[in-house]
Amino acid sequence: VERAGEMIAVGRKKALQRLSEAQLNWQQADLTKPELYKGDTGLDAAICLCNTLNHLTTGEQLNGFVAFCKKLLKPGGILMLDVDTL
Repeated sequence: VERAGEMIAVGRKKALQRLSEAQLNWQQADLTKPELYKGDTGLDAAICLCNTLNHLTTGEQLNGFVAFCKKLLKPGGILMLDVDTL
């Protein structure tokens, strides 16, 4: 999931150099606005990389992110975070 369509295009291009398209599911969405997300749900796991959480600077954004993850994952699903600092 990525908010910027341009970054999805970059990611697809890089991924195609290493993987088949069938292995990845690209979704454009804002991680802080779960009510707008219309993509896949019921996932076993989600990974949030590259200190993405550090870019969420308000309680509202963090609460939205948690709600987004809850919507994305099935009950008992795993959320993995890559965070150096908070």
